[in-house]
Amino acid sequence: MAVMKNSILGQHLLYPLLKKIFDIREGELHRTVWMFVYLFLLICALMIAKPVSTALFLARFSARHLPEAYMLTAVLAATLSWYYSSLLKTRSLESLMRATLVSAICCLMLFWVFIYFHIAPGIVLYVFFIWASLITLICASQFWLAAGLFFNIREAKRLFGPMGSGAIAGGIAGGYLTRLLAPVMGSCHLIPAAALCLAGCIAIMEKLWRNYGLQNRVLTPAQADLEPQGTWLTLSRILKSRHLRYTALILTVSVVTARLVDYQFNTIVSGVISDKDELAAFLGLWMSNLNLVSLLIQIALTRKALELFGVGYSLLFMPAAVLLGAVATLFSPALWSAVFIKVSEGGFKNSLNKSGMELLFLPVPLKIKSQAKAFIDVFVDSAAGGIGGLLLAGLVFGLNAAPAHISFVIAAFVGLWILLVLKVKREYLNYFIEKFNPDAALDDLPMGPIPENEQIIQSISAMLSRGDTRDILNMMQRISGFHSEKLSDNFIRLLAHPDPKICAEALRQLYFLKKIDVRDKVERLMYERKNLTVRTEAMRYLFHFDKQPRQFLQKLLADSDYRLQGAALLCLVREARRNRLLRANFNPEKMIEQLLFSANEMEERQAAFTCKVCARAIGVSDIPDLHPYLFILMEDRDPEVAAEAVISAGRTQNPMFIRSLFSFLGRSSHYRNAAVQGLISHGPQVLDALEEALSNVYISSIIRKQLPGVIAAFNNQKAVDILSRHLMETDIGMSYEVIRALNRLRIKSGSLLFDKKQVLNKIKSEADDYMEMLFILYGQMAIESAGDDTARNRTLAREHLIRTLETRLDENLERIFRLLGLSYPPAEMYNAYKGIKSPDAQTRISAMEFLDNVLEINIKQVIIPVIETGFSPRQDLPLTKDDKEIPGEFESYAAMLKGEDDVLKEKTLNLLMYQSDDRFLPLMAELIGSPSRTVRGMAVRAIERTGRFRR
Repeated sequence: MAVMKNSILGQHLLYPLLKKIFDIREGELHRTVWMFVYLFLLICALMIAKPVSTALFLARFSARHLPEAYMLTAVLAATLSWYYSSLLKTRSLESLMRATLVSAICCLMLFWVFIYFHIAPGIVLYVFFIWASLITLICASQFWLAAGLFFNIREAKRLFGPMGSGAIAGGIAGGYLTRLLAPVMGSCHLIPAAALCLAGCIAIMEKLWRNYGLQNRVLTPAQADLEPQGTWLTLSRILKSRHLRYTALILTVSVVTARLVDYQFNTIVSGVISDKDELAAFLGLWMSNLNLVSLLIQIALTRKALELFGVGYSLLFMPAAVLLGAVATLFSPALWSAVFIKVSEGGFKNSLNKSGMELLFLPVPLKIKSQAKAFIDVFVDSAAGGIGGLLLAGLVFGLNAAPAHISFVIAAFVGLWILLVLKVKREYLNYFIEKFNPDAALDDLPMGPIPENEQIIQSISAMLSRGDTRDILNMMQRISGFHSEKLSDNFIRLLAHPDPKICAEALRQLYFLKKIDVRDKVERLMYERKNLTVRTEAMRYLFHFDKQPRQFLQKLLADSDYRLQGAALLCLVREARRNRLLRANFNPEKMIEQLLFSANEMEERQAAFTCKVCARAIGVSDIPDLHPYLFILMEDRDPEVAAEAVISAGRTQNPMFIRSLFSFLGRSSHYRNAAVQGLISHGPQVLDALEEALSNVYISSIIRKQLPGVIAAFNNQKAVDILSRHLMETDIGMSYEVIRALNRLRIKSGSLLFDKKQVLNKIKSEADDYMEMLFILYGQMAIESAGDDTARNRTLAREHLIRTLETRLDENLERIFRLLGLSYPPAEMYNAYKGIKSPDAQTRISAMEFLDNVLEINIKQVIIPVIETGFSPRQDLPLTKDDKEIPGEFESYAAMLKGEDDVLKEKTLNLLMYQSDDRFLPLMAELIGSPSRTVRGMAVRAIERTGRFRR
C-alpha cells in the first residue's frame, strides 16, 4: 500500500517541481513530506513555548539572571541525560518519542494553569524557562535519530535540507503566531496552542513508524545486542572516539558562542524595550524573521553547499557569519547590531549547520550512535550552556563587561570552532576509509635506501618470513638496490625457497653483504639447483669469496656438465665487464663464438641450452661485435632461445634492434613478453622511438597496445608527458592501456607531475560516454522486459548487445577511477572503486559518501551523478539528461554505429539484421569502409539481409 501511495505521489504535478528544487526521488516523497510536517508542528510548538517562557522570565527576573539559569539548565541536563540513557536500555526509540510528546503536552497544560492562576509564579516561571530549553533538545535529538533510521546517508545528504525546512517553517509560524496573538491574548494563553501542535506530532509519528519504522526497531539496545551503558560509559566512548569527541567539542563551542550571542541580543533588546508584552512580541517577530532567513538559507544554500563542499567545509559557514556579527556588535552595540548577530548565528544554526551536524552522526555505528547522540544532544548541549553561563557570570559580575566587549570572547571561540571543524572533517572521512581501505602494510615503504629504522626493517623481515611467493618476490625487487645486514638471516633462509626467482634475488643480496659467509650452502645450491639463473648467481657469490677465483672459473668451464659450463660462462661474462685482466685471460668473445659455431654438432637439448646461454651472454657482455648474432638467434626455431635473444637485444641498448623488438610485440604472448622486457632493458633513450610508434596509426593495434606499459616502466617525467599526450585516444583499447600505464606511474612515484586539466577533460569525456551508454542500456532492457519481441534471433541479438553494453559500462567505470587515481591517492581511489562495485548497498553508499567529501567540486559534479545514476534502480532514472530527452531506439543504434567502439558496432549490426528499418541503410553502408575487418563483414551481411540491393 505504501509503495502504491508513493507511486501516486510520484505522478503528482508537484513531484517534478520538488524533484527539480530538492532532488526528491521516487519512493522518497511520502517519507520526506511527513517528516517535514512532523518537524514543522514540533518546532512551531517549541517556538511558541520558548519566546513565551523567555519573555515571562525576563519580565520577572531581568537578563542578569540568565547566566545562573543556564548553569541550572546544565545541571538538570546531566540528571536527565543519565535517566534518558537508562531508558534507552529498555525502551525503543518509538516508545520514547511517544512518551516524550505525551509528557510534554501534560507539562505545557500544567504550566498554563499555574501561570494563569499565579500559583508560585517565581518558581514556575524559572522551571518553565529551563523546561523549554531541555524539551527542545530532547525532541530535536529524537527526531534526527529517527531520521537517521528512515534515510541512508546518501538520501540524508539530499533530503535533510528540505526536511529540515520544516523546522524553520515551524519556527516562522510559531514566531509570527506569538507576535500576533501575544499582545491580544496575553503570552501565557499561547501555551495551549503549543500543546495542540504536539498532539498532531503524535498522530504523524504513529504513521511514520508504522510505515517505515518496522525494519528499524532494532534501535532498542536489548534487541541490537548492545552492552549496558550508563552516562559515564557513554562519555568514555565519546572520549575514545576522535570523531565523536570533535563533534561534541564543536557542539560545545557553538552552544557557548550562542549563549554569548544570546546574552548580547537579550541585554541590548531588553534595555530598549521594557514592556513584557511588547518584548514578547518583539522577540516573536525576530524569532520569525530569523527563521525566515534560515528558510531562505535552507532552500537556496544547504543542499548545494553540502553537495559542493561536503559535510566538513559546510560547517564553516556559521562561525564565519557569527564572527562578522561580533565585529558589527563590537563597533556599534545598538539594536540593529544585536539583531544582526542574532540572525547571523540563528540563520545558519537551524539550517545548514544543523544539517551538517546531523550528517556527522550518520556513519557512526548504530549501537554507539543511539546513546552517544542522545548524550551529546542533551547533556553536552546543556553542559555547554552551563559553561556559557559560568563564563557570562565571570564576564558580567566579575569583570563587569559591557555587551560590546563580549565580542572579543566570541571571536576567540570562533577561531577554536573553525579548527575543530577542520579536525572533524578528516575523522568523518576516516569512517568511510576504514570500510574499504587495504592493509597499508609496506605500501608506504620509501623507494630509496633502507633507513636504519627498526620498525621498517622489522616490517620487511616479517614480509620476507611470512609473505606468499608473490609478496616476497615483490619485496625483494623493491629492495634490490639496497642492502642491510640486519636482513641477512632472511636472505639465508630464502636460499631454500622453491621459487628460483626468489632464490636468485637472495643470492644477489648476499653477494653484496661482505661480512656474511655462507659458501657451504651456496656451493650445495650450485650443484643441486638446475635453474640457470640460480646457478649463475651462486657462482658469482663463490667467485667473489674464493681465494683463487681464476682457477675456480677454469674448473667450472671445463666441467663435464654442459649446464654448469653455461652458468660458468655467464658468470665469467658478468665479472669480466669490470675486470679487464679476467677478460684478457679468458677471452669470452672467442668462447661465445666457438659455442655458437659448434651448436649444430650437439644434440638438440644441449644445442638449445647452449644457444640460450650464448644469447644471454651477448646481452650482458658489452661486446658490440657479438650483437649481430642476436638477429640469428631471434629467429631460432626454439621459442626459449628466440625469447632470450629478444631480451638480450634490448639489454645491449643497440638502436639497430628497436624495429625488430617492435615486430615481436605482435607475436604470441611468449615473444611479446620478451619484447616488452627487451624494450624496457633498452633504457630511457628508447622513449622517443616508442612515442613515434605509439602515434603511428598504421602500426598494428596489437603492437601499439603494448607500448604504454613499456613507456610506463621507465618511471620518469618524460614517460608521463608522452602518455599524457595520448590520453584522449578515441580507441577504447588504447585509451585503457594509456590510462592504466599512467596509473602505474602514479602508484610508483608521488613526485611525477600530471596535467590535472587534461585528466579532468578525460574524466568528463568518460563520464559522458558512461551516461550515454547507460541510457542506451536501459532503453534496450525496457524493450526486452516489455516482451513484445517474438523473433528469437532478434531477442538473442539484443541479449548480446545488452551484455556488451554492461561490460563496456564496467570498463568505463574502471577507467574513470583509474583517472581519479592520477589526481588523488591511487590506493584510496582503487578501494573506493571496489566499494562502488560491491554487492552490499551499505558499502556502496559509504564509498559514494567518501568520494563526495574527497573530490574537488569540479570533479565531484561529474563523478557523483555517474555513480548515483549507474547504481540506482531503473525506475529512478531521470527522463531527461541535461534538458534533452533520452535517445529513442533509432537514436541509440545510430549513436553506436557512429561511435568509436567496433565491438558495439558489431553487436548493433547483428541486431539490425533482424530489424526492417531502411533508416539504418546509410549508416550500415558507411561501415563497409570501416578499418575493422569484422565490422566491414558484419555491415555487408546486414545490408544483404535487407534484400534492397543486388548481390
